[in-house]
Amino acid sequence: AGPERAAARAAKLLAELAAGTPAPAATIAQGAALPEPPVVRVSAARVNRLLGTSLAVDAMQELLARQDFSVEVVGDELVCHAPSHRNDIAIAEDIVEEIARIHGYDEIAPSLPSAVPAGVTEPPLRRTAEGLRDALRASGLVEIMTFSAGRRADLSDLRLKEDDERRRVVALVNPIKAEEPILRSTLVASALRAVEQNLARQLPGVAIFELGRVFLDTEPTELPEERNVAVAALAGTFGTRLWKENAPLFFRLKGIVGRALAELGVVAHFRPGCDEPFLHPGVAGHYRAGKKTVAWIGEVHPETAARFDLEGTVALAGFDLDTLGGAARPAPKLREVSKFPSASRDFAVLLGSDVAAGDVLAAVRKSAGSSLADVEVFDRYEGKGVPEGKLSLGLRLTFQLVDRTLTDAELVKACDRVVATLASKFGGELR
Repeated sequence: AGPERAAARAAKLLAELAAGTPAPAATIAQGAALPEPPVVRVSAARVNRLLGTSLAVDAMQELLARQDFSVEVVGDELVCHAPSHRNDIAIAEDIVEEIARIHGYDEIAPSLPSAVPAGVTEPPLRRTAEGLRDALRASGLVEIMTFSAGRRADLSDLRLKEDDERRRVVALVNPIKAEEPILRSTLVASALRAVEQNLARQLPGVAIFELGRVFLDTEPTELPEERNVAVAALAGTFGTRLWKENAPLFFRLKGIVGRALAELGVVAHFRPGCDEPFLHPGVAGHYRAGKKTVAWIGEVHPETAARFDLEGTVALAGFDLDTLGGAARPAPKLREVSKFPSASRDFAVLLGSDVAAGDVLAAVRKSAGSSLADVEVFDRYEGKGVPEGKLSLGLRLTFQLVDRTLTDAELVKACDRVVATLASKFGGELR
């Protein structure tokens, strides 16, 4: 074979030219036999799809032959035998690369990939947090960020009961401050402290909010439970004067919370009353989406305000971001813009002072019929001329159809239904 013949020839030349003496027996040392080159199969259609070309199978065979490849064509498939010195050829993509290289990269026209990229879905919690942040900023509130550590005394200052789950605090092994040895279980304390610090620096008003996590202790072998919440606070003078006297902060914050929930697309209804111990029991409420509470609102209880060195009224609101993220968001409905004129009717209704305006508006929308385009409260009056225990609520109803103009008879009929509903459901009387 080749190695033996070459060795014999070398020995003969050494004996003739260098006075060497050949050994009586030949010793041949050789390594393992070279591996057989792999056989790689690839279809011409795949080559053209990957390169964006339209080469014929014969042209591909000719390009590979230039590089000492032995290529058989079986239908549309190339069966490639690589030369022994090309141990880098192993898979179909290696053959595709060789064809592209020999054909010439500059001969391949540039083209965009035909695949449609998959859309990215934003997590519900992140979408909710960003939407709430934008809504509160748009209402004039400033975002704050406080440390996650808290004080044990805050739990008592907030008047939390002993069985309140927020007393299941997580103790820090190595706290940054000795007076803050736990992870916070509520954002309310840090918000009230921020209000106090800003008012102490003679700011006329404070309007702040914070989004963050709170932590509750669980089993010793388990990680703490983390919840995503938000809190907003108003104190002092906020915004412009809408009325002759500055509007109560509770109602201002109630409007901000309602707008924020509407911006998030969550259908939530306000209900009076709230179980939070740090809120005034007579000036508090909550918002429910279905059967779940998604937000609460109220004025700070006088005892809590005194413990945080707060003077004057402070309004607070809280949001459960985890519940809001999973709340149903009905798809927005588009309504055709009418080219026909609208008609408005104003009512002043005597109602009990304990009747909620939201319940009145809901009853009006239900009874007025499909021609009702909008209803709003434009006045609320208690005082001279109104019996004790009563209030006068001013309602403005706007009617409009998209296909024609309403007749006077239709307007009278719709208004009569509204008046009858207010009388039967709330004992309302027209003034």
